Amino acid sequence: MPGIHGSTNSSGRFICRTLDPGNKPRDDMLEKAVSESQELVLEQLIEAATQALELPIDPTWTPTIKANLQVTLRLGKEVAEFTLPDEAEPAFVFEA
Repeated sequence: MPGIHGSTNSSGRFICRTLDPGNKPRDDMLEKAVSESQELVLEQLIEAATQALELPIDPTWTPTIKANLQVTLRLGKEVAEFTLPDEAEPAFVFEA
């Protein structure tokens, strides 16, 4: 896969290490979301979501929720940065 670096483990499975640093993020807002200053933003997002959903959250769960959001944003960034070849086509839509 272009842009992916890694190695194979003893069982022959490919282990992804990092994306090619030459791939620039397409969305500056996404880049900011994974920056060091995201702590306050994530706390505000969690607070706003709990109020909007009227969902009481025990404060001891906030670090776990924040960690989940950080992983989600990091994986979303990797997906957004992945470039597809020009020949790639969308998958078929099957209807029952």
